[in-house]
Amino acid sequence: MLVCSDSYNICNRALYIDEDSSGNPRFGITGVVNRAACEQDACPATDYQFEKKSDGEKFILTVNEPSLTIIKEGVVKVKQHGIWSQ
Repeated sequence: MLVCSDSYNICNRALYIDEDSSGNPRFGITGVVNRAACEQDACPATDYQFEKKSDGEKFILTVNEPSLTIIKEGVVKVKQHGIWSQ
């Protein structure tokens, strides 16, 4: 689950809530919204990046080619393509 953690109309920070296969939350981490360069106030998001402080594990959710990448200690542990749902 991805939730905007900003109180503004343009979301530049987000909250990622990891859920188990039953939909129960396991942990939540805040991260940043990276945006494409454009001439507008709110440029399209290209990806969302989160890092767990406890172990340095990074989660990257890409938008254009929907995928989840999990990186730990510089090594890609998971690269899963999929479809985003609400």
